[in-house]
Amino acid sequence: MQSTGSDTKLKFEFYKYGDKYFGKLLFASNMYETDGKTIKKDFKNPDKKLRDRSRYGITNVTNLTYDEGEYLGGSLYNPEEGRSYRVKAKLKNENEMEFRGYVGISLLGKTMKFKKVN
Repeated sequence: MQSTGSDTKLKFEFYKYGDKYFGKLLFASNMYETDGKTIKKDFKNPDKKLRDRSRYGITNVTNLTYDEGEYLGGSLYNPEEGRSYRVKAKLKNENEMEFRGYVGISLLGKTMKFKKVN
């Protein structure tokens, strides 16, 4: 899935593992150093042991559970800030998904739209 209408362009691979859904970061327009080639490290990660890992391939979306048309109960890790947010998602149709990341209640969050890419 690829983000649309956002300042930061993102591309995720979503997959199911057991009964949960996850998203792996494949691309972010802000994931490169100023040379445009070197991928930034996860230097703001609260876990000091993970700060030297590449941002590419991080499983940013974790533990979503599907329930009556929505994906709920997961978290979204933002390596740009080193913070995690609660997340819920909903398929609008077979090619579009809306993601809502938030702290506390869903009203206090941000919605991102993604389109399926092949």
